[in-house]
Amino acid sequence: MKNIPILIITIFFSFHYPNLKADNSRPITASEQFQKCATETREFQRLLCIDTTLAALKMATSHPTIPTNLIRYLSCEQQQNIRDRLNCFDTLILEIKKPLSIKPVEGKRKIGKKYQALAQTNPKLLEPTANTMNASGIETPTLFNEPDSPPSFIMNSWQLEEQSTRGPFVITSYKPNYIMPFSYSDKTNDKNFALLTGDQADNLELKYQVSFKAKIWPRLLNSRGDLWIAYSQMSYWQAYNADASSAFRETNYEPELLYSWKTNTRLFGLNSRLLTFSLNHQSNGQSVLLSRSWNRAIMTAYFDAGQNFALVARVWRRFDEAAEEDDNPDMDKYIGRYETSAYLKRGRNNYSLMLRNSLSNHRRGSFQLNWSHAWPAIPMKPYIQYFYGYGDSLIDYDFKESRLSMGFLLTDWF
Repeated sequence: MKNIPILIITIFFSFHYPNLKADNSRPITASEQFQKCATETREFQRLLCIDTTLAALKMATSHPTIPTNLIRYLSCEQQQNIRDRLNCFDTLILEIKKPLSIKPVEGKRKIGKKYQALAQTNPKLLEPTANTMNASGIETPTLFNEPDSPPSFIMNSWQLEEQSTRGPFVITSYKPNYIMPFSYSDKTNDKNFALLTGDQADNLELKYQVSFKAKIWPRLLNSRGDLWIAYSQMSYWQAYNADASSAFRETNYEPELLYSWKTNTRLFGLNSRLLTFSLNHQSNGQSVLLSRSWNRAIMTAYFDAGQNFALVARVWRRFDEAAEEDDNPDMDKYIGRYETSAYLKRGRNNYSLMLRNSLSNHRRGSFQLNWSHAWPAIPMKPYIQYFYGYGDSLIDYDFKESRLSMGFLLTDWF
C-alpha cells in the first residue's frame, strides 16, 4: 500500500510528459527533462513537473539518464516554502545550463549537424564531460554539466543565467524587508522634529523598510544585460510618542532604474557575478527647511564565494544641482561616496557588515552591523541591527548617532 502514491505519480508522469524520447530515440537526459519543466508557464504545473521528475528519478536508480549529482536538485526540495522551492528550482535549472560539451571517444561518433557546428566554432566545447547512452548504445552528449553546489543568493536574486520562466514584471525582493518595533537612538535631532510637529522626538521609535525590484526588459543590448526597476522605502515612526500624535518622523523614498550585466568571472579569488549601473533618486518628500534629496549614478559590483559569503561594493557620483535648488549640497560629504557590504552565513545565522565613507574625510561616514536567524518553518527571522555614524536617514544626514534596532526580517539577502 505504501508504494501506491509513488505508482500513481509515476503513471501520471508517463502520461503527462510522454515525450521522454528524443527525436533520435535516445532517452532524454534528466537535465533535459528539467529544462522542459522550466518551459511550463504556470507555476503549479512547473513545480508538479519538477516534483514528478524527481520522483521518477528516485525510483529508477539504475536509469542511465540520472544526473551524476542529484543532490543539487534534492537540495531544493528541502525548501519548505512553496515559493522558495520553486525559485530554487527555476534558478538551478537556468544556472546549470551550459554550452554543449562533447567528450572525445574512440571510433566513429554519430553526432547531429547541430552538435558538429557547435564543436567546430568553439574548441572549449571539446572538454570532457559526463555523457549518456541512447538505446543503441551510441554515446550522446549531455546538454549541460551538473554543477557541484547550489546557486548563491546573488544568483538566485538576479537570475544570472537565461531569463527565467518567472518572466519580466515579476516582483522580487531587492534590499532586505523588515519591521523593527524597537529602534532606539542615543540622541534625537529635536530641531528638525520640532519643525515638523512642534514637539520633541522620543528616542524609541518603530523602523521598517520595504524594497522590491522587477525585471522589465530581459536581454537588453546583449544576452548578458537586463533592465530592472526597483523601489525602496524606509520609515521612522514615532509610534510610542503620544504627545506628537504618533507622527512619522521621516520617510525616505528611493526609486531606481538599473541595468545589470552578468560578469561570471574570477577576481581576487572570488566569483565576480554581476555589475549594475543605476540612476537613483532618493528624497524624503518634505519641503523647504526639511527637504532632503539627491540624484546619483551608481555602479555596484557583486561577488561571492559559494552560498555562504558575498561581497557587494558600490560607488556613486551625485548629479550637480543649481545652488538655489539644492537643499543639501554637502550630503555626500557626510553620507559618503562609496559603500562596501560583506555577508556571511553560518548555519541558520546570517551576519553582515556595511561600511560607508566619503573618501575625503575619514571621520565621517558610517557602519552598520546586522544579524538574523532562520527559524525552521517560520518565514520571519529575528533581526538585530546596529548603526553608528552619519546618514541613517536623509533628514539626519549631517547628524551623528548610534542606533540599536530589533525586530523581524521578512526577506533577507540570503
